[in-house]
Amino acid sequence: MNLAELNALPNARPVDEAVKERLFHHARNYRELASSQYKSFSGTDVAEAPRYDLVADCFGTIAEGKEIEATLRWAEESWRRYAEANNQKVNGAAKIKLGPRKGQSTVQHRWVSPDAFTASALHIRTLCRHEGLL
Repeated sequence: MNLAELNALPNARPVDEAVKERLFHHARNYRELASSQYKSFSGTDVAEAPRYDLVADCFGTIAEGKEIEATLRWAEESWRRYAEANNQKVNGAAKIKLGPRKGQSTVQHRWVSPDAFTASALHIRTLCRHEGLL
């Protein structure tokens, strides 16, 4: 999620202004979704919120004319780094000592799938195809 990495992505063809506005609209919607999840009392929502930030970053970056596949590769790598770091915290947390969840992490609800961004990337590709960018 490094700005320098994002700016280093290759440029694609220019994006039509109407398409650009629709992509920015999607970016705003996903940013609002991420913001609401960060404020949630659910640990699962808070752990998943960065994925929606990445989706918003992707829509904004594509609207600015960056190459779609390079942007999605960057986001996938960013999500995998986040998931790995997050899951190390979950695995290193204290374990439950009694009951049916004995041995599980006390913050197991914060575990995220390293593959979760794949579905988001498919959604972004579909919208870009619909807008005539692919």
